[in-house]
Amino acid sequence: LMSMQQIMFASLASGSDFIIEGSGLFDGSSGQLARTPSSAGNQDTFTVEFIFKLSLGLTNPILLGVNPTSSQADTNSFTIQLIGSGTTGYNVRVVGWGTTWLETTQELRDPAAYQSLIVACDSTNSTAANRVRMYLNGTEVTDFATRNNPTQNQNFGMNGTVPHEIGSYAGGSAFINDYVARVVSIDGLQLDPTSFGELTDDGFWSISDVSGLTFGTNGFLIEGGVDM
Repeated sequence: LMSMQQIMFASLASGSDFIIEGSGLFDGSSGQLARTPSSAGNQDTFTVEFIFKLSLGLTNPILLGVNPTSSQADTNSFTIQLIGSGTTGYNVRVVGWGTTWLETTQELRDPAAYQSLIVACDSTNSTAANRVRMYLNGTEVTDFATRNNPTQNQNFGMNGTVPHEIGSYAGGSAFINDYVARVVSIDGLQLDPTSFGELTDDGFWSISDVSGLTFGTNGFLIEGGVDM
């Protein structure tokens, strides 16, 4: 059974730099509620993809905040966060249950380019290092400043009956000020980048149409800017 919720972003900004058609610009003072599920989905296996453009100068902005009015130590919380002041760039951190599962050594630094970030989780996997995986622009990240492999069958907090918010956390903080072209949440499957795009012959990451993916009970697709 395929279940999908599609939400329009609140604004479509224009500028001289390259902007993917349909990107929404977050204003640095509010987030976007994706959904609050009425029943829990799969909390040990899921995939989240962001296509976004960096905005430097923020402090530890949140891409995804699950249960955003609680602390990150709450057992129903899950966050994907950019770490740093953004003066030169950001590391990427994945947090749940008060534990940093992954934090990259690599920094995202280019504010002119869109980034494809995929976080794919499956705590049922018998190989501990494969339970939380991260991909940037189609390539798996393997060098981490922090890595804590979840225990087998770990409940991450994702897909629970709490708000899932794009661009903020903790009831109104850590906002992003970025262009976001797409957010995909897949409930119940740990997917690799081939489900979301492909490398071109000249080495660039090209995104694909994802509307035909199986989104699961609490999955969602956010794309399509609206000028308001």
